[in-house]
Amino acid sequence: MNEEKERDPYPPLDTPPKPIGDRETAERWLSEITGQPVDKVKKRLSREGHDLGITVREELQAWKIEPYEWTDRLIEFYKQSPAFMYETFVYNSLESKRAFRRRIVDYIGASSRPSQTQEVLLYGDALGLDSAFLARCGYRTSYYELGKLSLQFASRVFELNRVNVNIYERAGSLPQEAFDVVICLDVLEHVPDPPSLVRELAGYRRLGGRLIIHAPFWYIHPAVQTHLRSNLTYSGDLRRLYLSAGLRPIDAGMLWYPIVLMKDPSAKPVSMAARMRILTSGWLMKLSRIFPGPLVIVSRLLFAPKADKRYWSGA
Repeated sequence: MNEEKERDPYPPLDTPPKPIGDRETAERWLSEITGQPVDKVKKRLSREGHDLGITVREELQAWKIEPYEWTDRLIEFYKQSPAFMYETFVYNSLESKRAFRRRIVDYIGASSRPSQTQEVLLYGDALGLDSAFLARCGYRTSYYELGKLSLQFASRVFELNRVNVNIYERAGSLPQEAFDVVICLDVLEHVPDPPSLVRELAGYRRLGGRLIIHAPFWYIHPAVQTHLRSNLTYSGDLRRLYLSAGLRPIDAGMLWYPIVLMKDPSAKPVSMAARMRILTSGWLMKLSRIFPGPLVIVSRLLFAPKADKRYWSGA
């Protein structure tokens, strides 16, 4: 009983999952998983803290992969390269990401079912930090990720946070119509056929379940060179992305950060404010197909300066 009390399985939402805030543990894990010396790992994290995405950019050059363009070599890059691990850990340490993680709980909590009975799948969760957070909040959580090294890191995250997360190592093993909520964040902009992946994700949900997605198709910038330029056409496109898959939007943050969908022809936005966010953001993102610059600037202002450069430099 005392042990259960000490573990506090449902800590405050302001408490991020470990090892966020524990740079020494993260550095040791990254060193052990990637085979790189700790000093090199520290240097890479420091550089990411000053210039988010720099490790991926340099690795793309080393792999001779053209920025913003699809190639089958990207699949191997995602599976084998450790580059995204550095970027993802720093990004998950930002307050903007922490706040977003807390908002996801609000979107899930809007469902009529109690959290303890909801099955949640996080598709493409990289280091497993979102999965650990939701599992710690009491959801029955499942995790899928293409990157093999990220999966090793995620396994340690689940153990450190003392949560049970069901790990799927192959997308083909994910069960159909098994989840109340499917969450896919910052994945669609990287794949060559986003509508196809949306249909796949929709198939994992139970009847009446929700799909929560964030996909900044408009964010084409040197900091994110694996975002595909060809996907800019999907920015703000409800019809091709979601309506064609039988999905209806019921809620959204600004710029669909994120957008919440249901597979129900009668589904309607939860409020007039939600309807306005869905429609207004859609029009803004459609304009970004022609003029992406303004939204890119907004994104850079929201995220790029948020890293604590003194912390990541070790000062």
